[in-house]
Amino acid sequence: MDKRQIRNAVAALAITAAAVALLWAAGRLHVTAVVLTKLEYTACDTLLFGGRGPLPTPEEVVVVAIDPPSVQNLGQWPFPRSYHARLVNQLAAMGAKVVAFDIVMDVGRGDQDDRELVDACRRAGNVIMAAQVDSSEDPIGGHRRMMLVMPFEELREVCALGTVSFTKEEDSKVRFASAGHEVAGMQIPLLSVHAAASYLGVDTAKLITGNTLRVGETEIPLDSSGRFLINYVGQQGHVRTFSYYQFLPPPGEAVGVPAEHIRGKVVFVGVTDPLQQDVVDTPYENTFPGVTVHANIASMLIRNQPIRRLPAGLGLLFAAVFAAGLSVASVTRRPQWTAISLLVLVTVYSVVAAFLFAAAGIWIPVVVPLTGATLATIGGIIYGYLVEGRERRRISTLFSKYVSRDVARELMEDESAAQLGSSRKLVVTCLFSDIRGFTTISEQLPPEDVVAMLNEYFDRMVECVFENRGTLDKYVGDAIMATFGVPKSYGNDAERACRTAVRMREELAALQQMWAARGQTGIDIGIGINTGDAIVGNIGHHGRMEFTCIGDTINTASRLEGLNKELGTKVLISQSTYDEVRDLGLFEVRRLPPQHVKGKAEAVQVYELVGWAKPDAARSETEEPATIG
Repeated sequence: MDKRQIRNAVAALAITAAAVALLWAAGRLHVTAVVLTKLEYTACDTLLFGGRGPLPTPEEVVVVAIDPPSVQNLGQWPFPRSYHARLVNQLAAMGAKVVAFDIVMDVGRGDQDDRELVDACRRAGNVIMAAQVDSSEDPIGGHRRMMLVMPFEELREVCALGTVSFTKEEDSKVRFASAGHEVAGMQIPLLSVHAAASYLGVDTAKLITGNTLRVGETEIPLDSSGRFLINYVGQQGHVRTFSYYQFLPPPGEAVGVPAEHIRGKVVFVGVTDPLQQDVVDTPYENTFPGVTVHANIASMLIRNQPIRRLPAGLGLLFAAVFAAGLSVASVTRRPQWTAISLLVLVTVYSVVAAFLFAAAGIWIPVVVPLTGATLATIGGIIYGYLVEGRERRRISTLFSKYVSRDVARELMEDESAAQLGSSRKLVVTCLFSDIRGFTTISEQLPPEDVVAMLNEYFDRMVECVFENRGTLDKYVGDAIMATFGVPKSYGNDAERACRTAVRMREELAALQQMWAARGQTGIDIGIGINTGDAIVGNIGHHGRMEFTCIGDTINTASRLEGLNKELGTKVLISQSTYDEVRDLGLFEVRRLPPQHVKGKAEAVQVYELVGWAKPDAARSETEEPATIG
């Protein structure tokens, strides 16, 4: 691993550790823990319950609702207990398997109505009555006391009991239910748990074993408070519901509900009128009748459709894994790619979470893992901006000395092509240009005029290099060395070098006209171009390195530039360069006799690049730029 890789690895590890530590601390600080819990519940509502949608209407349970139509038909609530007696008798006649009242009848009046209800429940033998668990703070001891409000004595002697108390979570919604309550040595199951157990023929004394609720084939893990998650079927309308008054028709009229809707089912009786305030907030609705919550629980137990929530610690583990992946991505990739990676992760994980919930009733942590990934992404982007961004800006500044802004931007995007720190042998095309007789001109002009003329000249010439995606290698006095194919090749490097040479001649002609108009002396240049292998890399003293190309290819280009004086030409190209451009039809080229070049044992074939082959050749490029990897 190089230094940069080691630095990035350490940064990714630190970002991951920081993200996990923040989440761990947030889970233990009450304020932030409540926020995380609320967010997780919101994710459960929208992503899990919302993504799954309602379950099929349960056939095993129905609700007999004390609703506004019932009050309108039967009179003011609470109804006389003789009405409940008639209802029990009617449900028994229709074949109800279990009847569960979500109505606490704690005060016995000793009247005929009470006796009729007790007798009806005794005959039915399948009625479960509600018991209310209340907790209050002991003014002396300071601890909370549990108190059980039960049906009056005669009624509880002929009925089973089930508690009807629910606790709300931090977001005020009922998501959990206690399997039962122990008060004064009495263990009483929840009304819906008792009803499901009776429906399945399960002994209620054996429902809870350790931290597990077992009702028939359904096994549900209980939390430390003895609670389990409620798997809601859907909105309250997804449980078949009938009005109370339909079972108590006027004399001579038939019951308004077919017997097959009651036969063999668990029937829950309770208030659904929101005005009676026996409603709770749920993931589906904010005014969900408590009796319908019990119907949902019973259906869940009978149908073996529990929700199994994975341990919260697993969320922290997922967060660590996701944070590690995103932190590595964020310190090694550009911010937009990291953001896309985060978006893909959030999408895929959300889909997996929704699928597991819908298919298997498994609730995997959502908020903590994705928060960990988000924190790591933010941390990585900040790190990238402060550290990697500074390095990139340094490299970009370095590039801008050699290439145009567009090419610098391309090189920053394609880091594999911009290996300034490495030494390589590449095929390059080198262009040398030099001013003819500049020493004489500089002796004739004041220094400031010489500098101004050089700056005007270099501005135009270097712009020609940049517009053809060349690299300015260096200035050598009044000479320019440019390369094509370094640090990135576009596949037509020789062509672009020749284009540059022709454009330099055109720009020089424009400069000469401008100088002549000012009464200044003009200049002329010679250009040499050669294509071949060269060594590319940072070369020089350890305190002052220069990115450049060296080798015979470079030397030959310089020698060709010098030959222009002897041959009376302006631009000379080598055989290797000519071979790259001869079939393009872009340039007018004249073959010259082989020439002896310093450093070469044999004469080399050279060509004069006269100019464009046709007027529009300057505007057409023979092929799309292609990156040579």
